[in-house]
Amino acid sequence: MQVEIRIFPPDPDSQPASLIEQRLRLPHVAVSIPYEAVAHAREGFCFQNVTAVVEEQGGELVYGWLV
Repeated sequence: MQVEIRIFPPDPDSQPASLIEQRLRLPHVAVSIPYEAVAHAREGFCFQNVTAVVEEQGGELVYGWLV
């Protein structure tokens, strides 16, 4: 049985984001970063997808979403 996982960006103004900001004592720092879908990207393989895009287009991997 395969379970569908819905991935969605959190609202930076949401209560969970506010609680994280308060806990880290960094008020009003949560931001939502726009993104573009990549045709060859695979759901659930974020690190591999970003690594492939950086190799193709340049840029760098940033680990902000892990918080």
